[in-house]
Amino acid sequence: MIMELNLSSFLIMGVLNVTPDSFSDGGKYLQPEKAYEHFNYLLNGGADLIEIGAESSRPGATLIGEDEEWFRLEKILQAIAPRKQKIAISLDTRKANIAMKALTHGVKIINDVSALDETAYDNGELQNLAKVIAQFPSSYIVLNHHRGIPPSFINPPANPNLMEEVKAFFEERIQRAQVQGVKKSQIILDPGLGFGKGLEENIRLIHALNELKIHFQMPIMVGPSRKRFVTELWGEAHRDTGSVAISLLAAINGANIIRCHEPKLHKPIHKVKFISKQRLKEKANLVEL
Repeated sequence: MIMELNLSSFLIMGVLNVTPDSFSDGGKYLQPEKAYEHFNYLLNGGADLIEIGAESSRPGATLIGEDEEWFRLEKILQAIAPRKQKIAISLDTRKANIAMKALTHGVKIINDVSALDETAYDNGELQNLAKVIAQFPSSYIVLNHHRGIPPSFINPPANPNLMEEVKAFFEERIQRAQVQGVKKSQIILDPGLGFGKGLEENIRLIHALNELKIHFQMPIMVGPSRKRFVTELWGEAHRDTGSVAISLLAAINGANIIRCHEPKLHKPIHKVKFISKQRLKEKANLVEL
């Protein structure tokens, strides 16, 4: 039995990159035994979910083909198969065939950083990824706002109409998914911190998470962990401290899932969320009286 998710709650997603060129930890977990060791590290650190990625989408990354991506993934998915009853697994992929294989292996979430972008697929697959998700009604897809995969710009000029841009993007991509049979309840939105956005836009998006959640009535995932804008604020030596601070701000502003590299450091956010929710209930009761 695959673990079920409560996306109305707050969840911490640990990140396992099995790539040679990730911006954060490229190459460290490329070997299956190292990947499995780090998977257990994330699990023991308190991750509620773990996401595996075999293709980097950082600025300047070289995108890989399907065969290479599956070669990196297959052994680790087989190794962690017994663990899927304890923790839900997410896969960062843009490819329909990879998603099909992974979902068959018990993966619960497909995180498509391209958000069904037809220009991002091999062999002209277009919207087939959405059709795959529709075949697994208990699965989820994350749609990520971006300005190109990989992003063309590191620090582009800020868009004064940022929220209109993000909302219009999601409206179109949600419709694209639903036309292929994906249910609204299967969709998670990610505003794409760092995906072609500078410091100002990233901070504006974090403060607008609840606005997005209310507008679309869908859960929100964010991944500020170790991003360039975090190191701009805190410096490379304190990037994990900065990641926790930004993640806490995101959680307070409505994020349902925080994607991070160090779940152990992020785990106390659970308690902050719980206390904040209790306080809101108390305030509501006072108003009713």
